[in-house]
Amino acid sequence: MKKLFLFMLMALPLMFTACSSDDDEEVKPNEAQLIEGTYKGDDLFSTMGADMQVKDAVYTIKAITDSTITVTTSKEDADATQGIGIIITIAPYTVETLKYDAAEKAFVCDYAEHNTTINIKMGPAPARDFAVKKGTIKVYRSDDGKLHVENTYQLGTMPMPLVSKFVGTKQ
Repeated sequence: MKKLFLFMLMALPLMFTACSSDDDEEVKPNEAQLIEGTYKGDDLFSTMGADMQVKDAVYTIKAITDSTITVTTSKEDADATQGIGIIITIAPYTVETLKYDAAEKAFVCDYAEHNTTINIKMGPAPARDFAVKKGTIKVYRSDDGKLHVENTYQLGTMPMPLVSKFVGTKQ
């Protein structure tokens, strides 16, 4: 009996030994890493009933943390008068600290408080900086892998917001 008890006592640690599972879950990259990159596509602007399209616009997404990104635009020239010839040039700008919202499945930010300025040149007038009075941005990838950026912002004393909708593919 003593030998049996001793044998069971020696076998006890073997019962609590664990092996690693062969079906470990694959480690998935975080949301920011998945969306990070440079995207090229079309940017559609609209304000006060007028639509302007920028072809071959470039947006760059940079991962800051697992769930935070920044978005940087390229210089964009839009025909504001649909063929009359007044071009609006929007200089590159960056929106920082977009946080991932799991419910929206998107990176979102209300950036009016970020002191963002956007440099705009309208036709022959000199370029000037406009403070963003109101600004919300939403960034996500669709099932087909395309980047979508929905950016609504109001500059300075503009009475109406400018709505930008970008759709692009990763370069």
